[in-house]
Amino acid sequence: MAKKILIIVLILLLLIIQTSFISGFWGVFNNFNLIFYILIFYSVIIGFEQSLVLSFIFGILLEPFTLLNFGVTTLCLLLSLFLVNLLFHALFTNKSLYSLLVLLVIGICINNLFVFIFNNFLFLIGLSGFKITLNVEYFSAIIWQSFLGMIFLSVAFTVFKAASRKLNSVFLITE
Repeated sequence: MAKKILIIVLILLLLIIQTSFISGFWGVFNNFNLIFYILIFYSVIIGFEQSLVLSFIFGILLEPFTLLNFGVTTLCLLLSLFLVNLLFHALFTNKSLYSLLVLLVIGICINNLFVFIFNNFLFLIGLSGFKITLNVEYFSAIIWQSFLGMIFLSVAFTVFKAASRKLNSVFLITE
């Protein structure tokens, strides 16, 4: 019971940090997507099934804070995590920092692609009030989001590796 309460408090704390503080940063730092970075980290390092539940919860809670139609954020988070997990198990089988960073960049690109496709589809059928255009600012935001995420996940991975034995290499020695 205490663990569930702690998880709920952490979810709400991350939501408050993302929507209140990070979105108010100036310049490129408002591209820092803390929740997405944590979901990628959790999916690759801890467990995929739990990260899907968390992405659904975060998606639903983030919906009122985005300009996108209801459901687009949740759907994009779920699909992005699903594809990142598929790539992780098919191509990046070890839990190294490098595979985590590559999966992060791929996940950011996939998530932004899904947001672009779904929002513009809804715009074409008349359900969205705005269209996302591909311009220099759009691609610059993706690059900065990737760069900031790589810094954050590098620090998170290093701290997690130092604090946990889950990522330590295990060698079988036979004599």
